[in-house]
Amino acid sequence: MRFLATLLFLTISTISADQKSAQLIAFGDLVHVSMKEDQEVMYSGEVSTNGFITLPYLGAVKISGLDEKAAEKTIKLALEKDLYQKATMSVVVVKKAVGYIYIYGAVGMPGKVEIPLEGEISLAQSISEVGGFSKWADPKKAYIIKKSPANKELKHQFVDFESVYNNLASKANLKLQKNDMIVIPSLADGAVTPGSIEVIVEGKVETPGTILFEPGERPTLIRAIIKAGNFNKFANKSDVRLVRRNAGRTSIIKVDVKEMLEKGQIHKDIKLQSGDLIIIDESWL
Repeated sequence: MRFLATLLFLTISTISADQKSAQLIAFGDLVHVSMKEDQEVMYSGEVSTNGFITLPYLGAVKISGLDEKAAEKTIKLALEKDLYQKATMSVVVVKKAVGYIYIYGAVGMPGKVEIPLEGEISLAQSISEVGGFSKWADPKKAYIIKKSPANKELKHQFVDFESVYNNLASKANLKLQKNDMIVIPSLADGAVTPGSIEVIVEGKVETPGTILFEPGERPTLIRAIIKAGNFNKFANKSDVRLVRRNAGRTSIIKVDVKEMLEKGQIHKDIKLQSGDLIIIDESWL
Protein backbone atom coordinates (compact mmCIF):
# COMPACT_ATOMS: atom_id res chain seq x y z
CA MET A 1 0.00 0.00 0.00
CA ARG A 2 2.87 2.36 0.86
CA PHE A 3 4.46 1.66 -2.54
CA LEU A 4 1.16 2.39 -4.35
CA ALA A 5 0.68 5.63 -2.46
CA THR A 6 4.24 6.70 -3.33
CA LEU A 7 3.68 5.79 -6.98
CA LEU A 8 0.43 7.80 -7.08
CA PHE A 9 2.18 10.81 -5.54
CA LEU A 10 5.00 10.62 -8.08
CA THR A 11 2.49 10.31 -10.95
CA ILE A 12 0.59 13.41 -9.83
CA SER A 13 3.85 15.29 -9.29
CA THR A 14 4.96 14.67 -12.87
CA ILE A 15 2.09 16.75 -14.30
CA SER A 16 3.78 19.80 -15.77
CA ALA A 17 2.97 23.32 -14.68
CA ASP A 18 2.01 24.11 -18.28
CA GLN A 19 -0.62 21.33 -18.30
CA LYS A 20 -2.08 22.52 -15.02
CA SER A 21 -2.23 26.19 -16.00
CA ALA A 22 -3.84 25.36 -19.34
CA GLN A 23 -6.90 24.01 -17.57
CA LEU A 24 -9.25 26.94 -17.04
CA ILE A 25 -11.92 26.95 -14.35
CA ALA A 26 -15.47 26.69 -15.70
CA PHE A 27 -18.94 26.75 -14.17
CA GLY A 28 -19.92 23.48 -12.58
CA ASP A 29 -16.31 22.65 -11.62
CA LEU A 30 -15.87 21.44 -8.05
CA VAL A 31 -13.26 23.64 -6.36
CA HIS A 32 -11.64 23.96 -2.94
CA VAL A 33 -10.48 27.43 -1.91
CA SER A 34 -8.66 28.18 1.33
CA MET A 35 -6.61 30.92 2.97
CA LYS A 36 -3.49 30.11 5.01
CA GLU A 37 -3.83 33.03 7.43
CA ASP A 38 -7.54 32.54 8.23
CA GLN A 39 -9.12 29.08 8.07
CA GLU A 40 -12.63 30.55 8.08
CA VAL A 41 -12.03 31.98 4.62
CA MET A 42 -12.80 28.77 2.77
CA TYR A 43 -15.07 27.49 0.02
CA SER A 44 -15.72 23.92 -1.15
CA GLY A 45 -18.33 23.48 -3.84
CA GLU A 46 -19.26 24.14 -7.43
CA VAL A 47 -18.56 27.27 -9.44
CA SER A 48 -21.90 28.92 -10.23
CA THR A 49 -23.35 29.26 -13.72
CA ASN A 50 -22.17 32.89 -13.69
CA GLY A 51 -18.65 31.78 -12.78
CA PHE A 52 -18.67 32.90 -9.12
CA ILE A 53 -17.88 31.39 -5.75
CA THR A 54 -18.81 33.00 -2.42
CA LEU A 55 -16.22 33.49 0.32
CA PRO A 56 -16.81 34.61 3.93
CA TYR A 57 -16.22 38.36 4.43
CA LEU A 58 -15.45 38.89 0.74
CA GLY A 59 -18.70 37.71 -0.87
CA ALA A 60 -19.02 36.70 -4.51
CA VAL A 61 -15.88 36.60 -6.62
CA LYS A 62 -15.60 35.46 -10.22
CA ILE A 63 -13.00 32.79 -11.00
CA SER A 64 -14.32 31.19 -14.19
CA GLY A 65 -12.03 31.59 -17.20
CA LEU A 66 -8.95 31.63 -14.94
CA ASP A 67 -6.48 28.87 -14.12
CA GLU A 68 -5.76 27.98 -10.49
CA LYS A 69 -2.83 30.40 -10.12
CA ALA A 70 -4.72 33.31 -11.66
CA ALA A 71 -7.72 32.59 -9.43
CA GLU A 72 -5.47 32.60 -6.36
CA LYS A 73 -4.05 35.98 -7.37
CA THR A 74 -7.53 37.44 -8.05
CA ILE A 75 -8.83 36.40 -4.62
CA LYS A 76 -5.61 37.47 -2.90
CA LEU A 77 -5.80 41.00 -4.33
CA ALA A 78 -9.49 41.31 -3.41
CA LEU A 79 -8.87 40.23 0.20
CA GLU A 80 -5.77 42.39 0.64
CA LYS A 81 -7.51 45.47 -0.73
CA ASP A 82 -9.64 46.14 2.35
CA LEU A 83 -9.72 43.09 4.63
CA TYR A 84 -6.27 41.54 5.22
CA GLN A 85 -2.66 42.72 5.17
CA LYS A 86 -1.64 39.35 3.74
CA ALA A 87 -3.73 36.61 2.11
CA THR A 88 -2.02 33.43 0.93
CA MET A 89 -4.60 31.62 -1.17
CA SER A 90 -4.94 28.07 -2.45
CA VAL A 91 -7.33 27.25 -5.29
CA VAL A 92 -7.63 23.62 -6.36
CA VAL A 93 -9.96 22.21 -9.02
CA VAL A 94 -11.05 18.99 -7.34
CA LYS A 95 -13.16 17.75 -10.24
CA LYS A 96 -13.90 19.15 -13.67
CA ALA A 97 -17.58 19.51 -14.56
CA VAL A 98 -19.05 17.10 -17.05
CA GLY A 99 -19.98 18.99 -20.19
CA TYR A 100 -23.15 18.50 -22.22
CA ILE A 101 -24.72 19.68 -25.42
CA TYR A 102 -28.50 19.56 -25.87
CA ILE A 103 -30.43 18.24 -28.85
CA TYR A 104 -34.15 18.95 -29.21
CA GLY A 105 -36.83 18.23 -31.75
CA ALA A 106 -37.25 15.50 -34.34
CA VAL A 107 -34.53 13.05 -33.30
CA GLY A 108 -34.70 9.56 -31.85
CA MET A 109 -33.89 10.48 -28.24
CA PRO A 110 -34.05 14.23 -27.54
CA GLY A 111 -32.01 15.39 -24.57
CA LYS A 112 -28.42 15.93 -23.54
CA VAL A 113 -25.23 14.38 -24.87
CA GLU A 114 -22.04 14.25 -22.82
CA ILE A 115 -19.04 15.75 -24.55
CA PRO A 116 -15.52 14.22 -24.38
CA LEU A 117 -12.78 15.46 -22.05
CA GLU A 118 -11.20 17.51 -24.83
CA GLY A 119 -14.29 19.70 -24.73
CA GLU A 120 -15.95 19.36 -28.13
CA ILE A 121 -17.94 16.93 -30.26
CA SER A 122 -18.80 17.00 -33.96
CA LEU A 123 -22.28 17.71 -35.31
CA ALA A 124 -22.55 14.31 -37.02
CA GLN A 125 -21.46 12.45 -33.90
CA SER A 126 -23.98 14.37 -31.80
CA ILE A 127 -26.89 13.36 -34.03
CA SER A 128 -25.67 9.75 -33.96
CA GLU A 129 -25.63 9.78 -30.14
CA VAL A 130 -29.37 10.58 -30.03
CA GLY A 131 -30.43 7.91 -32.51
CA GLY A 132 -30.40 10.01 -35.66
CA PHE A 133 -33.25 11.96 -37.22
CA SER A 134 -36.85 10.83 -36.72
CA LYS A 135 -39.14 10.25 -39.71
CA TRP A 136 -40.62 13.73 -39.12
CA ALA A 137 -37.26 15.54 -39.21
CA ASP A 138 -36.63 18.49 -41.49
CA PRO A 139 -32.80 18.79 -41.39
CA LYS A 140 -32.84 21.66 -43.88
CA LYS A 141 -34.28 23.91 -41.16
CA ALA A 142 -31.96 22.71 -38.37
CA TYR A 143 -29.99 25.28 -36.39
CA ILE A 144 -27.61 25.61 -33.48
CA ILE A 145 -28.06 27.98 -30.54
CA LYS A 146 -24.88 29.20 -28.88
CA LYS A 147 -24.88 31.35 -25.75
CA SER A 148 -22.03 33.76 -25.14
CA PRO A 149 -20.76 33.32 -21.54
CA ALA A 150 -19.69 36.96 -21.47
CA ASN A 151 -23.03 38.69 -22.12
CA LYS A 152 -25.56 35.81 -22.38
CA GLU A 153 -26.24 36.79 -25.98
CA LEU A 154 -27.83 34.01 -28.04
CA LYS A 155 -26.56 33.29 -31.53
CA HIS A 156 -28.38 31.13 -34.08
CA GLN A 157 -26.46 29.30 -36.76
CA PHE A 158 -28.12 27.26 -39.49
CA VAL A 159 -26.67 23.84 -40.34
CA ASP A 160 -26.03 22.32 -43.76
CA PHE A 161 -26.56 18.62 -42.98
CA GLU A 162 -26.38 17.66 -46.65
CA SER A 163 -22.77 18.87 -46.75
CA VAL A 164 -22.07 17.25 -43.38
CA TYR A 165 -23.03 13.76 -44.54
CA ASN A 166 -21.49 14.18 -48.01
CA ASN A 167 -18.13 14.84 -46.38
CA LEU A 168 -17.63 14.30 -42.65
CA ALA A 169 -14.25 16.02 -42.87
CA SER A 170 -15.77 19.24 -44.22
CA LYS A 171 -16.15 22.48 -42.27
CA ALA A 172 -19.91 21.91 -42.29
CA ASN A 173 -19.41 19.18 -39.67
CA LEU A 174 -19.12 21.81 -36.96
CA LYS A 175 -17.41 21.25 -33.64
CA LEU A 176 -19.86 21.80 -30.77
CA GLN A 177 -18.90 22.94 -27.31
CA LYS A 178 -20.37 22.78 -23.82
CA ASN A 179 -24.00 24.02 -23.56
CA ASP A 180 -24.54 24.38 -27.31
CA MET A 181 -28.08 23.46 -28.37
CA ILE A 182 -29.17 21.82 -31.63
CA VAL A 183 -32.78 22.17 -32.74
CA ILE A 184 -34.11 19.82 -35.44
CA PRO A 185 -37.53 21.05 -36.62
CA SER A 186 -40.11 18.69 -38.07
CA LEU A 187 -41.90 18.63 -41.40
CA ALA A 188 -45.12 19.81 -39.72
CA ASP A 189 -45.10 23.45 -40.85
CA GLY A 190 -41.74 24.06 -39.20
CA ALA A 191 -43.03 22.99 -35.77
CA VAL A 192 -40.59 21.05 -33.63
CA THR A 193 -43.10 18.26 -33.20
CA PRO A 194 -46.28 17.47 -35.16
CA GLY A 195 -49.66 17.36 -33.44
CA SER A 196 -48.37 18.94 -30.23
CA ILE A 197 -46.27 21.86 -29.01
CA GLU A 198 -42.71 21.31 -27.86
CA VAL A 199 -40.64 23.97 -26.11
CA ILE A 200 -37.28 24.04 -24.36
CA VAL A 201 -36.73 25.18 -20.75
CA GLU A 202 -33.09 25.82 -19.89
CA GLY A 203 -31.37 26.99 -16.71
CA LYS A 204 -32.40 27.12 -13.09
CA VAL A 205 -35.36 24.74 -12.97
CA GLU A 206 -35.41 21.30 -11.39
CA THR A 207 -35.61 19.31 -14.65
CA PRO A 208 -34.45 21.42 -17.63
CA GLY A 209 -35.06 20.05 -21.11
CA THR A 210 -37.83 19.50 -23.62
CA ILE A 211 -41.40 20.19 -22.48
CA LEU A 212 -44.28 18.70 -24.48
CA PHE A 213 -47.81 20.10 -24.54
CA GLU A 214 -50.23 17.55 -25.91
CA PRO A 215 -53.13 18.66 -28.16
CA GLY A 216 -55.74 20.33 -25.94
CA GLU A 217 -53.24 21.49 -23.29
CA ARG A 218 -52.80 25.23 -22.86
CA PRO A 219 -49.16 26.00 -23.71
CA THR A 220 -48.01 28.95 -21.61
CA LEU A 221 -44.72 30.12 -20.15
CA ILE A 222 -45.64 29.54 -16.49
CA ARG A 223 -47.09 26.10 -17.26
CA ALA A 224 -43.86 25.17 -19.08
CA ILE A 225 -41.78 26.21 -16.05
CA ILE A 226 -44.01 24.13 -13.77
CA LYS A 227 -43.72 21.15 -16.14
CA ALA A 228 -39.94 21.53 -15.89
CA GLY A 229 -40.15 21.02 -12.12
CA ASN A 230 -40.54 24.73 -11.27
CA PHE A 231 -37.82 27.23 -10.35
CA ASN A 232 -35.00 25.94 -8.19
CA LYS A 233 -33.61 27.96 -5.28
CA PHE A 234 -31.03 29.74 -7.47
CA ALA A 235 -33.46 30.98 -10.13
CA ASN A 236 -33.80 34.63 -11.12
CA LYS A 237 -37.60 34.77 -11.41
CA SER A 238 -37.62 38.46 -12.30
CA ASP A 239 -35.71 38.17 -15.56
CA VAL A 240 -36.96 35.12 -17.46
CA ARG A 241 -36.19 35.24 -21.17
CA LEU A 242 -38.39 33.81 -23.89
CA VAL A 243 -36.44 33.33 -27.14
CA ARG A 244 -38.59 32.89 -30.23
CA ARG A 245 -37.49 32.08 -33.76
CA ASN A 246 -40.03 33.20 -36.35
CA ALA A 247 -39.68 33.77 -40.11
CA GLY A 248 -35.89 33.64 -39.86
CA ARG A 249 -35.73 36.24 -37.08
CA THR A 250 -34.97 35.84 -33.39
CA SER A 251 -36.86 37.84 -30.77
CA ILE A 252 -36.23 37.90 -27.02
CA ILE A 253 -39.05 38.69 -24.60
CA LYS A 254 -38.11 39.44 -20.98
CA VAL A 255 -40.72 38.42 -18.43
CA ASP A 256 -40.92 39.25 -14.70
CA VAL A 257 -42.53 35.99 -13.59
CA LYS A 258 -42.00 36.82 -9.90
CA GLU A 259 -44.14 39.98 -10.16
CA MET A 260 -46.72 38.16 -12.27
CA LEU A 261 -47.18 35.47 -9.61
CA GLU A 262 -46.99 37.79 -6.57
CA LYS A 263 -49.63 40.13 -8.03
CA GLY A 264 -51.82 37.36 -9.41
CA GLN A 265 -51.42 38.61 -12.98
CA ILE A 266 -51.93 35.20 -14.56
CA HIS A 267 -53.75 36.86 -17.47
CA LYS A 268 -50.32 38.14 -18.55
CA ASP A 269 -48.99 34.61 -18.98
CA ILE A 270 -47.55 34.22 -22.49
CA LYS A 271 -48.83 31.66 -24.96
CA LEU A 272 -46.01 29.55 -26.36
CA GLN A 273 -45.23 28.32 -29.85
CA SER A 274 -43.36 25.20 -30.91
CA GLY A 275 -39.60 25.75 -30.76
CA ASP A 276 -39.75 28.50 -28.11
CA LEU A 277 -36.78 28.57 -25.74
CA ILE A 278 -37.23 29.67 -22.11
CA ILE A 279 -34.05 30.64 -20.25
CA ILE A 280 -33.92 31.07 -16.46
CA ASP A 281 -30.62 32.48 -15.24
CA GLU A 282 -29.12 32.40 -11.77
CA SER A 283 -29.84 35.11 -9.24
CA TRP A 284 -27.32 36.52 -6.81
CA LEU A 285 -29.80 38.62 -4.90
